[in-house]
Amino acid sequence: MKTRMTRSWIAGMALLLLTGGFAVAGQSVNKSVDVGSKANVSIENLAGSVRVTGGSGSTVEVSGTIGDDVEELRVEKHGNRVEIVVEIPEGDRDRDLDVESDLEIHVPYDSELDVETVSASIEVSGVRGGLDLESISGSVDIDGQLGALDVSTVSGDIRVAAGSSLAEGDFESVSGSIECAADLGDSGDFSFETVSGDITLSAAGGFSAEWDVQTFSGDIDNDLGPQAERTSKYAPGKELNFTTGGGSASVSVESLSGHVRIRQN
Repeated sequence: MKTRMTRSWIAGMALLLLTGGFAVAGQSVNKSVDVGSKANVSIENLAGSVRVTGGSGSTVEVSGTIGDDVEELRVEKHGNRVEIVVEIPEGDRDRDLDVESDLEIHVPYDSELDVETVSASIEVSGVRGGLDLESISGSVDIDGQLGALDVSTVSGDIRVAAGSSLAEGDFESVSGSIECAADLGDSGDFSFETVSGDITLSAAGGFSAEWDVQTFSGDIDNDLGPQAERTSKYAPGKELNFTTGGGSASVSVESLSGHVRIRQN
């Protein structure tokens, strides 16, 4: 699991969001670096969007547009690691700044990604390496053949559609919803957690796992086995513990006030 964004970086970027009125990004960018068949790609963007697509080849290619007040789009290579950072001015934060940036990034299939944004949405498709994705208010959408996922948001929604078995996953959101339609690997650990957001999981009927599902005040609707029970006759919380298949994987689902729905693919 990666080291999360520093508090100073979050505070500074959030301040820009609160004080700056974003205009349409206006500077075109096009950069590329050669990294071989695998890369470790780190991406930071304040506002706008980040779209990453996996493909054949040995280069990391960055295109799109950046805001007129962005200092620079920094693309640096250190061995097989590539850093892509939208650099924001440190001063003049009480004036309107055009820093909204929309990035299209192509990476080799087996690359590993580390993406951090504030309000920028994140989309990843066709990347088979590990994904570590974090946004404050941006949504996160992931599809294709996936490996291990670590995804967190504050208010953004998380949506996952895997084209193959997902090795393992850790998903967290405060008020955003989590939707995961994937074949969960029979030997992985999977954790889904929200405060007020709903959680919807779609799993194969023959999936082998031990399930631990809990809410404080939200409902639990289960299509794979038994229904949830009240944790206490004096409290609204519900819990559900059951096994599918041989129970070799582990699935933990927890929400404070959101609803949990478990569906069969």
